[in-house]
Amino acid sequence: MRYVTRFFAVAIVVLAGCKENSPVQPVPPQINALIVDGAHSNGNKDFFFLPPLVTSPIGSPNYDPGKFNAHLAPVAEVCELVANPILFPTTDCTAGPLVFGTAKMSLDLINEQYQLNWDTQAAGLILTSFYRITVRGSARGKALGLLDIDPVLGGVKNLRTGDVVQFQDGRTLPIKVRIEQGAFGSSNANDFVEQVVPNVIPTGTLDITTNTGFSGARFTSGWLNPNLGIDQVVVIIERIGVNDGAPETSCLISGLEEMEGCYRFRTDPDLHQIEGGLPFAQNVIAGVCFQIPADIGAEGGPPFELVRREEVGGQLTRSIVTLEEVPAPFLRCDGFGTTALTLRAAVRSGRLGDIAKAGWHAVAHTIARVIEPTALHAVDLGAGGSTDGFSRFGFVRRASMTVTSGDGATAPAGSTMQASVQVQNNHHGVMSPVVGQLVTFTVTGGDGSVSTGTCSEGNTCAATTDGTGNATVTWRLGLGVNTLQATTTQVTNSPQTLTATGTPSALGAYEVATSNAITLPALTGFARDVATCSASKVVLGGGTQVVGQGTADFDTRLQESAPGIVNVSTNEWLVSIDNEDAAAHNVQFFATCANAPYRYQVVTTDAVIAAAGFARTTANCPAGTVVLGGGEQVAGEGSADFNTRLQESGPGIVGAATNAWLASVRNEDGVSHTVRVFAVCASPPLGYEVVTGAVTSLAAGVGFNRDAVQCPAGKVVLGGGALVVGEGSGNFNTRLQESAPGIVNINTNVWLVSMKNLDGVAHNVQFSAVCANAA
Repeated sequence: MRYVTRFFAVAIVVLAGCKENSPVQPVPPQINALIVDGAHSNGNKDFFFLPPLVTSPIGSPNYDPGKFNAHLAPVAEVCELVANPILFPTTDCTAGPLVFGTAKMSLDLINEQYQLNWDTQAAGLILTSFYRITVRGSARGKALGLLDIDPVLGGVKNLRTGDVVQFQDGRTLPIKVRIEQGAFGSSNANDFVEQVVPNVIPTGTLDITTNTGFSGARFTSGWLNPNLGIDQVVVIIERIGVNDGAPETSCLISGLEEMEGCYRFRTDPDLHQIEGGLPFAQNVIAGVCFQIPADIGAEGGPPFELVRREEVGGQLTRSIVTLEEVPAPFLRCDGFGTTALTLRAAVRSGRLGDIAKAGWHAVAHTIARVIEPTALHAVDLGAGGSTDGFSRFGFVRRASMTVTSGDGATAPAGSTMQASVQVQNNHHGVMSPVVGQLVTFTVTGGDGSVSTGTCSEGNTCAATTDGTGNATVTWRLGLGVNTLQATTTQVTNSPQTLTATGTPSALGAYEVATSNAITLPALTGFARDVATCSASKVVLGGGTQVVGQGTADFDTRLQESAPGIVNVSTNEWLVSIDNEDAAAHNVQFFATCANAPYRYQVVTTDAVIAAAGFARTTANCPAGTVVLGGGEQVAGEGSADFNTRLQESGPGIVGAATNAWLASVRNEDGVSHTVRVFAVCASPPLGYEVVTGAVTSLAAGVGFNRDAVQCPAGKVVLGGGALVVGEGSGNFNTRLQESAPGIVNINTNVWLVSMKNLDGVAHNVQFSAVCANAA
């Protein structure tokens, strides 16, 4: 092993430059060994090695005579490399101790440089090894520049130029560097500082500020953890545009309203990345100027406060932390204004009109340097905050949203109630309303809806907070559990969920309307007429009865029975019936009526039946609703006999659903007819149920049954009918002769049906009644 203490030759490896908004970050060298600094190969544009190690960088594109930073104390160190960096460009330092350093470089202010004389004799350099000179802002900081050297006899040879530089006094190698403003990665050249801060401060405290004086910090001696093994760090403070146009682009990304100014405070080395680096041993005062169109301490002024949010490795983490207020006399806030980025023009302070008219730059005299810790001003102008760590610092308006009405309520389904939330500022424990903030209410569960005076009833409506901070919508409840979500921006707890229960309602103003008795002559008698509900009521069900008959077959034929007049009204029940008996019969038409229940609607299904044809089809209620009544009409007919036969008509599909109405019709006419099946639907009223009678058999050809299905005590009948059990789509040749509520002139809690089997085989039939409570 051969040692040398006299001469060196120089080889160079690659160093990465700075990246916007990020600390300087070295990257592995690329392919060939080259000189890399501000003058060579895209290195750190604000760091330069100086002669005699390299040629002078003066005149190179990145060299700026006016940017020298004289407020640093950089350090240099030398390590032995694992391999020849020319042959192995990715080589790095050996695992052993440093050959030299870490040693501080001294300031040569006249020549605008930092320098250090390295006594190579004490290093014991090995002639066959290669070495790396590294310059940092502080011990354990990121490398500003690297220089790989090859010790040779006879001098220092630059491998790139072939030049030989002699040692001073035969053993000393001068290391000289120039560091300019921005070398530590500041992205804002207009408002920033990069300055070394020692741990031991002889005067007790040290203030540093950005070049504008708009932000800064006060350090107390002993502020660094003594166990870190470092006695100084470089502190970097730079302004960041609030850019509060969208939550994801704001400086703090806090989700709250943010206001100028906002600054990033960091150190090199990054104490977040060093175990034991945080918290500070002594708190530091971070100061930031603030501009807002309101006087200091003015009543109703904007309630902003200084906060910190952690930034580690360029990524914001954790939640914002409100800082303890302390004086910040080192700030100079005269002339403080907005950054070039767009700012929100309005501040929700309770005085929106004034603020909206105010100009940012017209209020410079409202800027203050200091806020006393005991003064709870409406806004902390030029505030200082005591902090045990660095990251981003800025001003936010803390606000929250609370539910004030509607949550936990119980009301009848279909009824309306007020749902409200209140948005308030929270400044030092004092609550104040946020006026003019938009809150969006969205139905997230149940069949409810919302509306306002300017928003039609639907799934979503927005409302604006009033003078008390309340935003209110009208909430119509669906049946069962209803949930409503209130969402707004710039609060700590959005969204909020309101839950209410819609209960079934008894039918209001229930009645059974009847027509006058109508006489049907023997054999050819035919009538088509309506029973009409009282004004403002809707029809639920209906039908016809043959008056004065017992259990014997009276040989009528029900041709249609359904709500309304097709495409016209829903407060009538239309019936067509003819008399095929040898004796005349009196008939009467009926309609069950009530105030419209929640989600009331009539749905239909059409079918065209050819002459001598047959159809069996259903009309289905919307999801969440049930069938109250239903039937079938022949569309487009007048008062003449159209010779159809209603073979079955009843709620549901036998043994299955109660949200459908099933009807079967035979066309005995010589021309085709369009028939329309109806279902009267609504949210289930209180006590809703479909009661069915026993399945009975009608004998082939002559089978006849007249029977009633009774609702439970206390309930009324809404609709009803009869279905043929176990049949498919083929014609089963039955005939409904009557189907209507009640027993004539007696009660309204039963449904009466008469049915005859004209088929050549027996059929099973079942009668049903739709029942509910009436108010």
